[in-house]
Amino acid sequence: MKSISESLKQSRMFYFLLALFGVFTLLNHSAEAQSEKERFEIARTEIKNLKEGFLLVRLQTRYKSLETIRERGMEEKADQMAAELKAENDQIIQAFQDEYDFSPVYFFNSEDSKHILQGNYDEVTFFDYDRDSVKLDLSSDNFLTAEFGNVQPDTARYKGSDVLRKGEDGLNREPTYGGSTDFGFGALIIMSNQFIQLPDPFPSSVRTFDTIFFLRRDPRKVVKRMNEKLFDFY
Repeated sequence: MKSISESLKQSRMFYFLLALFGVFTLLNHSAEAQSEKERFEIARTEIKNLKEGFLLVRLQTRYKSLETIRERGMEEKADQMAAELKAENDQIIQAFQDEYDFSPVYFFNSEDSKHILQGNYDEVTFFDYDRDSVKLDLSSDNFLTAEFGNVQPDTARYKGSDVLRKGEDGLNREPTYGGSTDFGFGALIIMSNQFIQLPDPFPSSVRTFDTIFFLRRDPRKVVKRMNEKLFDFY
């Protein structure tokens, strides 16, 4: 039989472990609450930046791919690809002109992405609905970016995870800017000025259903839905 002292020791240990578990649970809950609060603050800051600033839409040009094809002597194939890309981009521009009024919107070509990432805005050719070049004041980083592409894998799988952190120099995370990933689902995506998809609760994407022919949305419907979501959140 156990002695009284042994029973008391086991009882104390049990209550100690129970109290320790409670402390860890409380700390974990506080961390999750802080994480949600941080995401909400980021979302509110970014929606205000967008409303008071610009949306810059990235249009895919596949400049390097076309250059490689031409170097191989396949001019006709390159011309056909370029014409298809231009038609797609014209559709996107028209969709924003007809269906988007949450903020001013301008466009740039994908080969200029690195200049935006590095803050070399004078190196970027921005243009309006008529494809006329425009000068923009982006000195205060008062803009977000957007593109028709694929939702990034981490936010597709872990919607609402901490993909951005506030720092002294703004929102930070490992930057990606080379083009859309091949993972995730097709969508119109709104990103930070570093091309990072914004986390929940910011309305950062509207699906295109481009791989499901009977559900597929044309750019006008997608842009209209995004415009509505932005106003609803604002």
